[in-house]
Order: sequence, then structure tokens, then C-alpha cells
Amino acid sequence: MNALKDRVALVTGGNRGVGRAIALLFAREGAHVVVNHRLAANDALSLAGLPEVGHMTVQADISKSDEVRRMFQRIGEQYGRFDILVNNAGINRDGGLQILTEAMWDEVIDGSSTHACK
Repeated sequence: MNALKDRVALVTGGNRGVGRAIALLFAREGAHVVVNHRLAANDALSLAGLPEVGHMTVQADISKSDEVRRMFQRIGEQYGRFDILVNNAGINRDGGLQILTEAMWDEVIDGSSTHACK
């Protein structure tokens, strides 16, 4: 245990699913976890209730460079550095290849959707 003691880990899309599981595991291993989320602040903030989590949450759409810069500025102000990046954020357009439009495919690849992921 504590394999990541005092490391600063940024997990993009860390508020739910795989990203949340990674954030919790890193916290249990002693990391200071920065949970990035785009819209779901309540899910991200729910991580704060865990005693082993010394973390912060940062709302930022990682498809927008100005928001990414602000996110890194906040991390720098809080911790002075970060050691680990888990670039987990992404969007999904389910429906099967036969009904996936080219525009939907571009959104998935670019990560540039303006719609909330469900």
C-alpha cells in the first residue's frame, strides 16, 4: 500500500466510471488526486467524503485549451506540480457503426461535443 504516497495525480473524466475507479485507487495508494470533470460536479465532490482522499476537483472541458490552462494553473497553485496524468476523459456516441454518422464519429475522435454524455 501507499505505492503512490504524496504523488499528485490528475485524472481527467475522474468523476464516474473508469475514471472514478482510478481516482479512488490512486487515493487509496496515497496519491493526492485531482479529479477533472466537465459537468458533473456533484459526482466529483462526492469523492471528498472518503478519508483517504486528499484531493481537489477541477471543472474543465479538456477540448478547450483555455479551460485546460486554467485547470493546470489551479493544480500548480494547490500542489506546485503534478506527477501522474490519466487522460481518461472522452465522449461516446453509442448506436452501432451502421447508424453512427460521420459528424458523430468526428465528435468521438475530437472530443469536441457540446452535449452532456449520458
